[in-house]
Order: sequence, then C-alpha cells, then structure tokens
Amino acid sequence: THAQTTTLYTVADILFYWLDELKREYQYE
Repeated sequence: THAQTTTLYTVADILFYWLDELKREYQYE
C-alpha cells in the first residue's frame, strides 16, 4: 500500500542520515 511505501522511504532516510553521522565520527578519529 501507499502507507507502506512512505514508511520504507522514511526508514531509508533515517538509515542514510545515520550512516552520514557514522562517517563524520570516523573522519574525526
């Protein structure tokens, strides 16, 4: 359904944002 697709995109957004944060932390080390 449309709701499921929206949820999937939201989860993907959170995952990509989380990955960006991880990359930044590793760069500072």
